Amino acid sequence: MLFRSADSMKNTIIMSVFTVVFMTVMSPWIRYYEPTDLTARCIVKILMALLFLLVLVLRTGIFTVSKQKQDLKIMNELLREEKKQFERVKSNIDIINMKCHDLKHHLSDLEGKISSAELAELKSAIEIYDTSLKTGNDILDVVIYEKSLVCERENIRLTCLADGGALSFMSAAHIYSLIGNALDNAIEASLAVEQELRAIGLTVTHNHGLIEITVVNRFVGERDLAGDAVATSKADSARHGYGVKSMKYIAAQYDGKLTLSAENGIFTVRALIPPPA
Repeated sequence: MLFRSADSMKNTIIMSVFTVVFMTVMSPWIRYYEPTDLTARCIVKILMALLFLLVLVLRTGIFTVSKQKQDLKIMNELLREEKKQFERVKSNIDIINMKCHDLKHHLSDLEGKISSAELAELKSAIEIYDTSLKTGNDILDVVIYEKSLVCERENIRLTCLADGGALSFMSAAHIYSLIGNALDNAIEASLAVEQELRAIGLTVTHNHGLIEITVVNRFVGERDLAGDAVATSKADSARHGYGVKSMKYIAAQYDGKLTLSAENGIFTVRALIPPPA
């Protein structure tokens, strides 16, 4: 991204200028004390070593802050994109629901004209796209509906036990990004599992005064949970590596915490968020 290269260039220039000024100032001192006694030379060399250490510390600090800024910019950009995606998905779902509602009325006109088996098949097809899920939170309903269509296509059983009203204090973009990312990762991991074992569970409940959001799925292989990114098979791995960081960032915005665990072939994403006073 442009801002990433710009920040790196700026930091490189700062360190280069600092190093040149440092060497320019110190060179006369080094030449002045070089011919003198051993003690003076040792003192100068110690001072040089300390100053070089200071340069190294400053350099590390600058680039650490720069990396944090880069991560924050990328996550904010992803959140903006996901917010736009949510608005598009919600609009499409509203249209689909209206069409399905109309189709249900038209199905009654087909009774007696087609076989009962064909009529049942049409009703079943409509039910896939006609969502009646009501968690108490419209944004959460959209997320679950969108991901349930993907699960239907990939033969993944998605179960949901959610008190959507518990998330009323969270912004629409944060709900869509946090739970959407968790479900996307679960779907991707499930594709490597045998079809009859593909299952994802989503729960949103109250737990000892906290809001607990949990997504559980089966996975194949090993998972390295040492960092903020879980291995992905997606082509844009550098970009998708921010998925977990983004989820942790969102949980932290509400003074909450997001944790990952992978045991006995079961992967769990759990966010614990205190409700507002």
